[in-house]
Order: sequence, then C-alpha cells, then structure tokens
Amino acid sequence: MARMFFTRTSANLVLLTLVLTLATFLADSWLPVGVAGGVPYVVVVLVSLWSPDRRYTVTVAACCTLLVILGYFFADPSLEGQAAIPNRILSLVAIWAAAVLSLRRREVEDQLRQSEARFASIVTHAGYGIIMIDGNGRIDSVNPAAATLFGCPPAEFVGKKFSEFLDPRNRTDFKDYLIAYLNTKERDIIQRDLEVQALRKNQSTFPVELNVGEIPIEGTPLFVVVVRDITERALIEQERVQLIGELKKALAEVKTLGGLIPICASCKKIRDDQGYWEQIEVYIRDHSHAQFSHSLCPDCVQTLYPELQGEQGKDPSKRAAS
Repeated sequence: MARMFFTRTSANLVLLTLVLTLATFLADSWLPVGVAGGVPYVVVVLVSLWSPDRRYTVTVAACCTLLVILGYFFADPSLEGQAAIPNRILSLVAIWAAAVLSLRRREVEDQLRQSEARFASIVTHAGYGIIMIDGNGRIDSVNPAAATLFGCPPAEFVGKKFSEFLDPRNRTDFKDYLIAYLNTKERDIIQRDLEVQALRKNQSTFPVELNVGEIPIEGTPLFVVVVRDITERALIEQERVQLIGELKKALAEVKTLGGLIPICASCKKIRDDQGYWEQIEVYIRDHSHAQFSHSLCPDCVQTLYPELQGEQGKDPSKRAAS
C-alpha cells in the first residue's frame, strides 16, 4: 500500500496510517467480540484524507473493512453476544460512510478551489480595473489593471475608501449611488454605468466609467467595481461636440435667397421683412455672400452720356467704367 501511493502520499502519512490501523486492530482483538471495536477505524479513514490521492483513502477504507472482519475471529469469543454481527456491520457502515462523505466533501472543496483559481486568474488578467469594496465603500482588493490605471501599488488600496480615488467633485455622487442601492436593493441602480473623474496617485484626473455588481454572500455586502478608462472616448465625444458646434455656426452664417421677393416694378427696390425698401444690391448683399462692382451697360451709357458714344472709336461702356 505504501509503495502504491508513495509518489503522491508522504511517507509520514503512510506510517501514521499504519500505526493507527495496527493500534485499532489490536484494540479490536482485545475487546470482546460483541463490542463494536471496528468503529475507531473511522479515525484512520479520516486521517487518510490528508493524502492528495483519493485512491489512498479508498484503499485504507478497504483495508479497514478487511480488518473489521478479521477482528471478529480474533476477538474473545467468550463474551460474544447477540449484537456481535450487527456491531461489525455497524462498524463497516461507519467506515464507508466516513470515506464516501469525506471524499465527496473533498471533491466539492476541490471544485470550489478550482473555481476560485479561475476567478482569480480572470481578475488578475482582466483588461479593466477590478476593485472589491465592502458596503462601507472600503477597498478589500484590486487587480493589477486597477493598480496600473491609478498609478498606485495594490497594497496602498487596501483599507482605504474607494471615494478617495475619485475627484472630490464626484465623491458625493458615488456615495449616493451606493447608499441608494443599499437602502432600496433595486438592482437597476447599480446596473447603470456611472461616469466620473478618477484621481491618480499624482493627483491628475481622468474620466472613467464605473459599473458596480454585488457579490451574493451572507453577512457584510461585498461589491465588485469595474473601472474603465474612457479618456479616448471622452476626447472623441468632445471632438464630435466641437464639430457639431462648428457646423451649426457655419450653417447659421450661410445666407441664401429663396421664396417670393417683393420688388418695385419701377425703381426695382426690394421691400425687406421690416417693410423698408432697399436698393436691390443692398438687399442681395445682406442676404447672400454676393458683392457688387458698379459699371454701366452700353444702353445706359447711350442714354446718360450720348456725347461719349463713339469717342475715339472706344467702346462707350469701357470709357464710362474707366
């Protein structure tokens, strides 16, 4: 038995198991056959659980079973009672009940440890900052991403209020956020994201998005705060708002003409929205980006300045413009 499990079971544990088994067998042989002397083998089975190999415990239980049966023949038969065989059966039941229940408990504990290890691995390697806080807002632990995000070693987080790592202007917001949930237990409160300004160790601020989740455990409530740096998103949003503002300003400065324009049939003046009559070039200038340069067409030159017509063979409109 020792050679079979020595690679995973320590020699000291094997020796202890053998000593206890032998002591129990001798005691069982010395006691009257009607006494349930095999029950102490349960202790041997429980001791075998210190081995990491489940087969070791099963083997020990099987050996104890054999010794309980042998003990029936080595015990003092002079005191045998009617309860001898039932007591032996009771001993066997106790041995295997202890073995099965203990192995089942170990299996559950192993699964729990594996689950905790996976969770710890996920938290450790997560790209977002993860901070564990209690119901009073005090930090229990942080992952490496959170330490990098805030520029602070993980040990300096533990025991401090999470609000200390927020901009003073946002600390009340987070406290109210957490208190509102503790008072109402409405999950909609903590499931919504909260955008605040966080505070690094060097006192510089940066925008973050917080998402809080409660861990379902008994006693003091425990929360997981997921911290995401949204600096890049905030810059994009700022650029978008600035661009929209510039576009609105540009659209406000664009002047176009449209619809019906009331114009005098004689002098060609235009009536504006206030009822005043303006020269057509003034109206167009004020309602568009057009600019005017004044000159005279050939017909107007002939009408207004007939003496300039044909002077020195020049075009009268060009002379008038000059």
